[in-house]
This record gives sequence, C-alpha cells and structure tokens, in this order.
Amino acid sequence: MIDRHHHQFTLGIANLGIQLDCPNALIKTRLIEKYQDFVLPEAAQRQVQVKIKIGLPVAGYPQGIHFIEQRMIISEAGGVGWLACALDTGELYLAPQASVEAVDYFLRSAFALLAYQAGGFMFHTAAVIKNGKAFCFFGHSGSGKTTVARNSPPDSILNDDLVLVLPEGESWSVYGTPFTNPTQVRPSNRSAPLGGLYRLVQDQSVYLEPVGEGLAFAEIISCLPVMLADPESSQELMRRVQKILAKFPVQLLHFRPDSSFWPSIN
Repeated sequence: MIDRHHHQFTLGIANLGIQLDCPNALIKTRLIEKYQDFVLPEAAQRQVQVKIKIGLPVAGYPQGIHFIEQRMIISEAGGVGWLACALDTGELYLAPQASVEAVDYFLRSAFALLAYQAGGFMFHTAAVIKNGKAFCFFGHSGSGKTTVARNSPPDSILNDDLVLVLPEGESWSVYGTPFTNPTQVRPSNRSAPLGGLYRLVQDQSVYLEPVGEGLAFAEIISCLPVMLADPESSQELMRRVQKILAKFPVQLLHFRPDSSFWPSIN
C-alpha cells in the first residue's frame, strides 16, 4: 500500500497555506523544486488541502476563473480545478501530459482567494524593500515592473510580478510570492510593511507626479487578478483599495531603465 503522506507538502505565504496531495513522487519533487523557498516544514495557520489527480473531469469549463455555487473553478489548457470558497478543500485534475505550469496557474488563483478571505488581496506589481518598507511599482504589462526589480539590490526584491497585500493592524504588509516567470527576477519569501504605491511611466527623465484619486483607484483595481471575477467580492475589494489609498496616495513614477529613480523613493 502506498503511503499518501509521502506525496504531501505545504506551500505557504504569510500564514496562508495550501497542502498539496500529489499523485506521485515525481510531481511532488518537481513542485518542491519550483517552490522550494516557500515550502513549509509544518502546517500553516490557515490551510486548505488540495488533491491533485491525473485525468480531466467529465464536465468541462471554459478557460478562466468562474465562481459557481460557492466554488472557485479554475480552468486552463493543462487542467481544471476547484477550491471551496469556505477554504476547506479543493481538487485539481491535470491532463496526462500537463506540466507543472498548470499547477502554477491553479495555485496563483487559489492564493488570491486565500488572501481575499484573510482581508487582503493579490496585487499584480513589483515590490521592493527599502529601509524596512515595501514599495510597490505597478502598471500594465510592459510598464517596467521587471526593469525596476532588475535595477534594485537583489536581496531587496519581494517579487517583480505578484505579491499578497494583507492587513496588519491599522496598516498593510506586502508578502513575496513564488509566482514569477523563469526569465524574470527570483522572488523571496519575505515581507515588509507597505511604504508606498507608484504607477510606472517609462520616460527620459526621473520625477514624481501626483495622481488623482479616481485614476489611482482605477489603476490599482486593474491590477487585482482573480477575485474581480466574483461579483460578490468586487465591492469588498473596492472598499479595501479605497482604504489603502486613504493612507498611501499613488504617485506616478517617471523613470529611466536604470537605478536613477531610487533617490526619489521614500
């Protein structure tokens, strides 16, 4: 008899965890190699168990994120999975030849749900620590998030693409996630209090420019993945963004593709 516990491990960000029950040792090994800095030695405070199975379920779903009957359905070319919105269980069905990237897509979505249920959200942004605080640099794809990270001290980078923003008392903290592309900057499993929000603008000069509250709100909302697909969650997400903006107004950061922008950040 196979001991299923040998194929389990927990992936953790902050106090949030997903225990993955893998179908075999090979998949477990590949996932641990990919997420090694975020593998927990024991269970997280808030944890959901997800069983990975080989073979697609009979019922198919269009690709994307769907919220149906208290479940988040995550569907893409390599697999289909679901996670109970109550965060007690979940399953992921992989196609026989699926790569670990299919698992990665599922996990990004799952941690977005965990972050939401914990009072925060997943944020499509680069995040870098300076003087003990995390500064977020965001914008549309190609705006320069990876450029900013590559022109920052390597040990200061949380992630150049996706982070979790979670409440910390009356303020907020930013947590690195393992979700990035191999060609981008390696993320780190650390966190820091939020220090500032900067919308990136590639330019020939370096300077800061204030942003109106309405535009700042729209820009951040456009960078929140997954949970806006759920109409019931959208209003609460908007309330959280407004709360953050009341304390951390967004500034436009005009920057060149080098480190000359850093003296402007404080």
